[in-house]
Amino acid sequence: MEDIKTNLSKENIDKIRGIISKSISTKKENITLVGVKLVFIDEEKNNKIKLQKVISGVDLNNYQDITKDYINTIKNNWCITMQDIKKEKTVVFDCETTGLSPTKNSIVSIGAIDVATGDTFYEECKVPDDSEVNPQALAVNGFTESQVRDKSKQTDEEAYKKFINFCKEHKTVFVAGYNVGFDLNFLNSIGSKINDNSLPKKSYDLMEVAMNELIKNDSIFPLVEKEKIPGKYPKLDETLGYYGIPSEPKPHNGLNGAKLECEVYVLMKYTKHYFKEYEVVPVAPAIKELNIDFENYVHDTSSFLK
Repeated sequence: MEDIKTNLSKENIDKIRGIISKSISTKKENITLVGVKLVFIDEEKNNKIKLQKVISGVDLNNYQDITKDYINTIKNNWCITMQDIKKEKTVVFDCETTGLSPTKNSIVSIGAIDVATGDTFYEECKVPDDSEVNPQALAVNGFTESQVRDKSKQTDEEAYKKFINFCKEHKTVFVAGYNVGFDLNFLNSIGSKINDNSLPKKSYDLMEVAMNELIKNDSIFPLVEKEKIPGKYPKLDETLGYYGIPSEPKPHNGLNGAKLECEVYVLMKYTKHYFKEYEVVPVAPAIKELNIDFENYVHDTSSFLK
């Protein structure tokens, strides 16, 4: 048995990927790189590999076990200390859901990061009894139907209220996300049921920024085959890829999604990395020269709502 204690840096990515690739090929497990300190236990017996992920002594083989240790690790990896960042009034957030319809389906988790402080938010919830659950959606976010219908979990309304309080505590003016209208419609659906319209009133859609500022620039997105992108909107993984950031881990998780979208937001707006783990990836000169003006992308939150 060999213990490999390491950070996700450029020097050891290949070694980590090799272990993960071999584990997948032998045991067909879902492996998630969260970009923080990992301990890999490489145990070869009968051509099988046991891969155990441990952060601060907490076993994360159960992907849904989002702990304070993980949250604190994300905050400790925060690398931007510029005055402009400290003045930010933006919360970047991401929801995982049981389908595409905010009227038929429901949220199962909300993850968020306050850009100015690096404070994180993560809550899971059960779906209402009458909510439809799409197996394909669960395949994306890794929950089982029994988990999303777990009676011991809080309701979606309770998770919504906690998110609203998180935004109020941080005096949030803007919410941002990738295809943010999708997430806002789910939250608005919950707010409508309890007669609450406390969502921050201004929004940024990072997918819109990517389409208008990145994909149209062939020097930045030279490999994108535009005709193959539905509606010509790049997916989050495509935008991450052209910034040199690894794709979103699978299964998807609200806090992981918020983390990656926060990294994209800061790269777009300040052309600097937000998290230390990505500082090894140089920001391309063509991206630095863009000077994206986010004032051009301010929307009333209500404009996304259906």
